[in-house]
Amino acid sequence: MLVSDFREKLGCFARDTPPARPPTITRRVTAMFARAARRLAPTAAAAAAATAAATSNRWSGAEPDYALAAKLQELAGRARASLEEPPAVMRRCARANWREYAGAAAVSKLERSQDALKRAFQEAAQAWKASGGETLAPSSVEVLEQASAEAEAAVIGVRNSAISTAAAVPWHQVMAGTKLVRADGQRADGQDAVESLAGKVVGLYFTASWCGPCHRFSPHLVALYDKIKSKLGGAANFEVVVVGWDEAEADRQAYARNAGMKWLSLPHEPRALADELTLRYGVQYIPCLVVVEVSADGKEARVLARDGRQDVEASNSWRRTQQAPSWLSRVQGAE
Repeated sequence: MLVSDFREKLGCFARDTPPARPPTITRRVTAMFARAARRLAPTAAAAAAATAAATSNRWSGAEPDYALAAKLQELAGRARASLEEPPAVMRRCARANWREYAGAAAVSKLERSQDALKRAFQEAAQAWKASGGETLAPSSVEVLEQASAEAEAAVIGVRNSAISTAAAVPWHQVMAGTKLVRADGQRADGQDAVESLAGKVVGLYFTASWCGPCHRFSPHLVALYDKIKSKLGGAANFEVVVVGWDEAEADRQAYARNAGMKWLSLPHEPRALADELTLRYGVQYIPCLVVVEVSADGKEARVLARDGRQDVEASNSWRRTQQAPSWLSRVQGAE
């Protein structure tokens, strides 16, 4: 299966920027390390050193070790993902209090593993330099592999801890003071989120205008929403709320208008609220539809489905093949 096939199945990942292309292997790579060691971050310097070490034999007449070059480039990419602030998998939660949610112990473990990873790359760069730019021992590669794995595990530990703590915050505290607006911007008057969603089944739709899979899924959700609203005379017990990943409000509004979204949205500001919900429900890719049932008093929200997208896409065939998910049966008025 192609990488593009996986992306189509999963959607747009939270780490939505494409990975950098591996550098072309040329004679300039050796000089690149010298410049990188002076000016760039440790991982960038080490990545340049690693590539140079793996390919420098080319200039002495020996066959270059392309497998080693590819491995070192992979390790450099993994290191950057763990050393970013925030780490790549936390990028869409950056404006949430993820460090506070994760707790001091998990954050401290992450920081120690990041320091160890930096040292491992610095030592690899020094080992390459000490060899005169001729080789990098397999033991150095093993150290890099181990340090990378430990940093990745620490990142996942922080993320899981933060999600668990964020999910325990009562719904009404998270949504307090929030005024929901029309996703397409057609109506400016806001509805109090706690009051207007109380007692309803709510689909939290994590989406963005720049996401191709979102453009393919949205028509399915629009069709289901319109069907439910028309069939049940408004279906007061069901609502969809956009949790947008767009950085510009105008982009989200244009996307919603073009898709025919007649439902609600979080206000564009404060942006931290979208990050808070992204963290709370552990959303890693879009489109994602998290279905919750808000209590009658508006204080709690029980998760009914974390992958409502799959349910919606299959909604036309449920009656013919098997029983529909309980949340979908309820909002459709099924017996």
